[in-house]
Parts: sequence; structure tokens; C-alpha cells
Amino acid sequence: MNQTICWSILVLALATQITLPAKNYNIQDLQKLAEEGDSNAQCLLGLQEMIGGDLYDPRIKDTVTVEQILLNKVEKWRDLIRFLPTEGDKFEIKTGSKTEEAFKWVEKSAQQANKIALYCLGIFYLEGIAVKQNLDQAYENFKKSAELGFYRSCVPLKNLSLKKNDTKQALSWIMLGYNAGDVDCKVALGYMLLGGGPGLQKDDKRGFSYIEGGYHAGSKLAIGILGDCYLNGWGTSKDLSKAFAFFKEGAPINKTCKLRLGQMYLHGEGTAKDEQKGIALIEEVASTGSSEAKDYLGRIHANGWGVNVNNEKALEFFKEAASAGYPKAMFTLGYAYYEGRIIKKDFQLAIIWLKKAKDQGIKPASELLEKIEA
Repeated sequence: MNQTICWSILVLALATQITLPAKNYNIQDLQKLAEEGDSNAQCLLGLQEMIGGDLYDPRIKDTVTVEQILLNKVEKWRDLIRFLPTEGDKFEIKTGSKTEEAFKWVEKSAQQANKIALYCLGIFYLEGIAVKQNLDQAYENFKKSAELGFYRSCVPLKNLSLKKNDTKQALSWIMLGYNAGDVDCKVALGYMLLGGGPGLQKDDKRGFSYIEGGYHAGSKLAIGILGDCYLNGWGTSKDLSKAFAFFKEGAPINKTCKLRLGQMYLHGEGTAKDEQKGIALIEEVASTGSSEAKDYLGRIHANGWGVNVNNEKALEFFKEAASAGYPKAMFTLGYAYYEGRIIKKDFQLAIIWLKKAKDQGIKPASELLEKIEA
């Protein structure tokens, strides 16, 4: 599933740019154009190698451009995009002749400074598809793509900049896309306004208005963020019913929305309480590799929310999430070793996990370490 999701993103990118003659267009025509050096055809052929399927939707009788073909086809896939693994989630993308062939064509296209192909190549390196994951290479390709005017690259550039704790550069990339009218960049800017930071004064109401505006302009990135805004009262009045509605809307396309929806069912927030439905949703998200969902399953079993208390299961989920790099699980595991309730006390292991959590910015971990080491 991961391959399909990743490549649906890339086809979506291409769908907004490519306009080749497409009346009775077929894969053989695409192959011929690619071999003749057409960079758009090369990149599209690479994606077709990954995704497969027909170029045409049989319901469309008067298709005249590849752009129209892809726009129609992409709509079927784009709702899967938000189920890509997030930071801290461990996953594996299988490689083989198709991915290698796809990389070859996309790389050829990128070598001709095709801005869409550069974006695609960034995804290859970002996700480690057909090549070893290399965030620096991903950044460079996204950078070239954005500088050539493909502003969809600005959001991953922002994310990679934040990984380096470079908030100023992250803001610079988002402003580039925002000023060019990219709707996802507008949503990302709104989210940054909720928190503030270097070069950006905190402005909750303005941030909320940008996110809401992005939602009405069709940004699916905005759905889950609006749910969080209503859940936490960020830039608007707290409204659990509205939060529930947004998470329900986003659940089919966004695993974080599905997780939040499960949590709200579990605790009866914004909706009637349904513990079994809530747990089932959270388990679905955990099955995709989500560390946050695994951590929450640990909490469910440790606290007996909708299930019998099972400390062994709880510990298993906490260990999985912490080992995958999820900061809250690191703290929970460290606290468990410190407290000795669900596992035997072990101050040495407690300190190890608490230090890891502290390094990830978990404030309670710092406070507990001070207490232990006093």
C-alpha cells in the first residue's frame, strides 16, 4: 500500500502540470516520447511504472490531454495520501524492477531540470524508495523544484527545515509557496501562526482563519488541523462536536484523524461513548505502523479503558512505540521503570528512556530526571 500512496502523491503533482496531446493516447506513445527525451513523458512513464493500471478512465469519452486523464485518476488515490507513515513510524517499502525503472525515468527527467521530476526525486530520497533514504538529497531536489516554481515542494522543505530546528528557513519556504497561492502552504502558515516562533508572531485567530480558508479552498491537509483547533481551542472556541465532525470527515484519508476519532469514541467526547468502536479504530491505525497509536493502545491496556487491565500488553505497546522513536512513549516507558507499577523498578533503564524523551523536548522527562538525580 505504501508504494501506491507515495506514487499517488507524485501523480497528483504531475497532474497539475503536464499537457501532452492525449486523444487516443496510450502507453506506447508515452514510451516513445520518453525515449526521444521528453522530460514530462519520462517522469510520467516512471510513475506509470510504479502505479500501473490504465491511463484512461473508461467513463471519460472526450479526454484530450494527459493532464485531464491524470487529474481524474488521481482523485481516486489522493485520499490515501495522509496514510503515509509519519516520523517515528517504522515501515518498509519493497523495491524491485518496477521501482528501479521508475527511479531511472524520473532521474532522467530531473536531469533536464524538470521541476515536477525534481519533486518526485525528492520523494524517492525522502521515503527511501529504490535508493537509500537521504534527507539532504531530498532537500536539494525539493529546493530546486521550488526555485523553478513548483510550490508543492515548499511543504516538505518546511518539514525538513524544522527537522534541523531551522524555524526561520521553514517559514521562508512556506511564505514562498503562500505568496504564490499554494493552498497547502496557506494551511501550513496558519498552523505555524498557532505556535509562533522566530520571525513569526503568534496569532491564533489569524492562524485559524488561514487554516479554515485553506479547508474551504479544498486543502485536505486542513481537515485534521481544524479538528485539533476545535479539540484544543486553538484560535477558536473549544467545540468537541465540531472536532468530532472534522475527525470523522478526515478519518478515511488521514490516520491521525482516524486515531483522534477513535479516542473521542472511546471517551465519549463530542459523541456518544462507544469504547469498542474507539478501540477498533485505534487498532486500525496502529496496524499501519503508527507509533502514536501504539502508545495509546498501551495507555488503554494500562488503564483498562474498554478492556481489562493488561500490564504486559501495555508494556509491549509502549516498548514498540518508544523503540520507534515516539517521544511520549519514551517518557511513559521511563516513568514505568521509575514507578515500578507495570514493570519491575529499574532506575538505570528509567534514566536511559527519560533522557531520550528529554532530548525530544518532553518537559516532564526533564523534571523527573532532576528528581531522580537529586
